[in-house]
Amino acid sequence: MKTNHRQTIALVAVGLLLATGGQAQEQATQPTRKQIAVYDSRSPLYERTPYFRTFFNVDWQLNGTIDNDIASDFGGWGASFTGGYYLTPHWGLGLFAAYHTNEEYVPRSTFPWHDGLLNTDQIHSLYQLPFGVTARYRFWSGTLMPYIGVKAGAEYARATTYINGDGWYNTSWGFFVSPEVGVEVHPFKRAKFGFHVAAYYNYATNGNTLLWYKAEGLNNFGVRVGIAF
Repeated sequence: MKTNHRQTIALVAVGLLLATGGQAQEQATQPTRKQIAVYDSRSPLYERTPYFRTFFNVDWQLNGTIDNDIASDFGGWGASFTGGYYLTPHWGLGLFAAYHTNEEYVPRSTFPWHDGLLNTDQIHSLYQLPFGVTARYRFWSGTLMPYIGVKAGAEYARATTYINGDGWYNTSWGFFVSPEVGVEVHPFKRAKFGFHVAAYYNYATNGNTLLWYKAEGLNNFGVRVGIAF
């Protein structure tokens, strides 16, 4: 009887050892799930911030025109909306839309008008609405997320002059392209909400002829300041 008990105990112990070893081997072969994170160890404001796969920027936009007879003032009547997804920790794709209005007051002077002359002042307005796709390269993730990017698509533009309360306008469509450099600042640990600053240049092929004013192609430069989430 004693021999039988000892054999039974030995068989049970061997079975437990085999079962435990099998479970350990199965766990070792299963992939471990880890939170993907990229840390900005080079930034003086280093924080252990998770790597965000999506990006959204809502900005107030200040825009200036270059070589434009219709409106040449630097103004802040505009906004920009950008959203997308990072396919890798560095490369992201998305969509954008923006709008801007530049206005300029033209003092009273004499202009040719039909078969005569017109002495009056004017208010010029140039409205631009670009939209399309965007691509950006983010250098690293962390408290500071600097990037470079480019936007491309179509632009609708409307040039208007107001003379004695009446408006004269011209509309056009064109191809739009805009390189950009910017940075997102995420000061709150592990929070997607932050701030966004960017500088840009853009060019559109729109040709706007308004009375005796011309703008063959629309060149712009400016800055964007807003929030990121």
